[in-house]
Amino acid sequence: VGQGLARRTEEEQEEEARVHAMGEFLRNACRRLSPEHARTAVEAAAERGIRSVARLQQRWGEAVAGSASADEGMAAGARMLMEQLELEEGDAREVAAGLAARKAMAEFLRGLCSDLSPAQARTA
Repeated sequence: VGQGLARRTEEEQEEEARVHAMGEFLRNACRRLSPEHARTAVEAAAERGIRSVARLQQRWGEAVAGSASADEGMAAGARMLMEQLELEEGDAREVAAGLAARKAMAEFLRGLCSDLSPAQARTA
């Protein structure tokens, strides 16, 4: 019983950390987003199975994939964010730009060090 309680507490702490990280990412990507609006966006995302920045990045990548141009990709990514996180269009575009920058940085780091896995590049 004690181990189960400790494990649940550890899992709850990990979930809390992921939620906090996603809220921080959203606030950093879109400075206009209030803490309350960020919390609402994180809750909307969680309802749709997006419980981490990595999962948000994956969903965004799926929305952008196959776009004919960078502009089309950004528009598709913003639409996904508006739907999944219930963001306003301007906020969604800023968050999409943040996700694009995050992806570019991960690719840059992998280019510098070919030994990095995608997960290690995300962590860096």
